[in-house]
Amino acid sequence: MKKPITIGNLAKAVGVPKGTLRYYEAIGLIPKPQRGESGYRLYSDAHVRKAQLIKQAKQLGINLHEIGELLNWA
Repeated sequence: MKKPITIGNLAKAVGVPKGTLRYYEAIGLIPKPQRGESGYRLYSDAHVRKAQLIKQAKQLGINLHEIGELLNWA
């Protein structure tokens, strides 16, 4: 695994605002990340892949509820 990244870097990598990622976390689409000593969220490669998948699904017109159901299957 690569070094964990902060929410700002995850937002840039995926192309969504930081608030969107916080929302996805709050509704359970992405798991809560670990926190560093400073209290910052630290995201893994798995978080990046899941956030990219969510963005791609939204671009296809799938709503967040349906995305959540699909992610529960995986």
